[in-house]
Amino acid sequence: RQNGVMGIRTSWSLADTDNWERTHRFAGPIFLTAGLLSLLATLILPMLIAVGVFTLAILMACFIPFWYSYKISKEA
Repeated sequence: RQNGVMGIRTSWSLADTDNWERTHRFAGPIFLTAGLLSLLATLILPMLIAVGVFTLAILMACFIPFWYSYKISKEA
């Protein structure tokens, strides 16, 4: 459900239920992949490289769903 506490809370996703649903269905696998990639990086790679992979994965997991939500809002 839409709420102002959890989830991807952009003004355009909060204004439209369809945008909210589509954005969160899109973002779920991205967040899962970012988490698994970060976990594997910390177990396999040297610490300095793992920190870079972790940072990149988290930034991508934040900005890609944000962009997708914006794109949906402009389609309507």
